[in-house]
Amino acid sequence: MLPRAPNGNVRKHLTAIALVVLAVRMAHTSVLWVEEAYPMAGAIQMLAGRWPYVDFWYDKPPLTPLLYLLWGALPGLALRVAGALYVTLCAGLAYRLGGVWAAWLMAIFLSFGLPSAVMALAPDLLLVAPHLMAVLLAQSGRGLLAGLTAGLALLIHTKALLLLPIVLLWAPGWRTIAGFAAGALPQGLLGAAYWQQVWTWGRLYAAHSFVEQPVPEFFRRTLNWAGFHLAAILPLVTQRPGWRNLAWLGVSLASVVLGLRFFPRYYFFLLVPCVVLAGRALEALRPVWRYSLLALLLIPVVRFGPRHFSLALGDRNWSDLALYRDSEAVARHLREQALPADTLFV
Repeated sequence: MLPRAPNGNVRKHLTAIALVVLAVRMAHTSVLWVEEAYPMAGAIQMLAGRWPYVDFWYDKPPLTPLLYLLWGALPGLALRVAGALYVTLCAGLAYRLGGVWAAWLMAIFLSFGLPSAVMALAPDLLLVAPHLMAVLLAQSGRGLLAGLTAGLALLIHTKALLLLPIVLLWAPGWRTIAGFAAGALPQGLLGAAYWQQVWTWGRLYAAHSFVEQPVPEFFRRTLNWAGFHLAAILPLVTQRPGWRNLAWLGVSLASVVLGLRFFPRYYFFLLVPCVVLAGRALEALRPVWRYSLLALLLIPVVRFGPRHFSLALGDRNWSDLALYRDSEAVARHLREQALPADTLFV
């Protein structure tokens, strides 16, 4: 069931969300996280007239590097503003599905987490908005558009395959399947190299995990994730979610397990139903209980907020940035050694 019409304060909430999200991301204008460096490198090659899968190898769908073309594949301010706009969009969609507290949960969790995950406009994060939109359309009875959204999301991430069974929960029937097939159709125009690099290589990558004991690792990482997201997890137990929402949670949890690696960014798929259902549950609670649970948002804020603050003040001497500092040093060395006609093959 969709939330009621917006109240008079929703603009104030979304404006405040946008300011918080933007302020957090402004602290990261001086760094580039590895998960965003990858699509940016692809976009730079495209600006040079090369096409992914043909002129250079690229094992992700094409929409992420295409997105980076909108601001010239530049790091710094433009990248952070784009990230702030995107997370605000996700918060707005979460509001449509779960109410104003779902919007706040989404914004906080996508701002106060491991910076390498929450800061990077990478496929796992970019799948959040299509996930929300597809479910919103399905729950509104627009199966064709829900399926189309899920199919087009395959141009962002192959995990969008899991959106089809999710939207079918609320919009079963041939229209949803036809919409998904239409959205997936553009992939057929990308050629055999695309299918090899994105789907074949992706399948091989998922089939060979470096995690030696995946079951205990799954429980350890999932419990850690749940601890930082208690403000969304605890409200779920206050109401009966219904079988469709339980199935939604189950499919989303399965997306985390794929590949048996359990990286923090993999949990973005699971975050979507948790935030939406928690938002609905919070609206049904008495204010004293609601605000007591929302106070748990201090857990990620206190844990990760100081990182943003210290980075904004210019302190980059922390372990998360070790790879970035090494990359900077290598780049400086190469620029000093390179001759004008030299090229670099990676």
